[in-house]
Amino acid sequence: MINTSYRMPGEFEKQEACVMIWPYREGSWSHGAKRARQVFRKIIYEIARCEEVYVLTNKAQLYSANEMLLNVTSIDDEFLKIDINEANILEEIKNHIHIVECENDDAWARDTGATIVVGKEDPSLR
Repeated sequence: MINTSYRMPGEFEKQEACVMIWPYREGSWSHGAKRARQVFRKIIYEIARCEEVYVLTNKAQLYSANEMLLNVTSIDDEFLKIDINEANILEEIKNHIHIVECENDDAWARDTGATIVVGKEDPSLR
């Protein structure tokens, strides 16, 4: 018999955090993933305004992720057009970003990351 007391939460449901994987794979991202990383930074910063973001990155990309996400004092990237140049706003955003070293080979966390289920009666994670 199949246990149906658990379910996968919908993408639209309230959550405390999300997981993203820092892009690097040459077969998926051209030009050393430079443009992809700019887009990922924008997405990560937007999400970090309202919840925790765990960014998984392999050891070789750890420096890149730290430099682009946490070791910034201002944003002058024309592509990143969100109003975060005030130091206090930028620092608050960075406080919600957690970089975690984790071997991976793809940036699609939904396809390669953990599967989360919640209890139907008890919404705690399993």
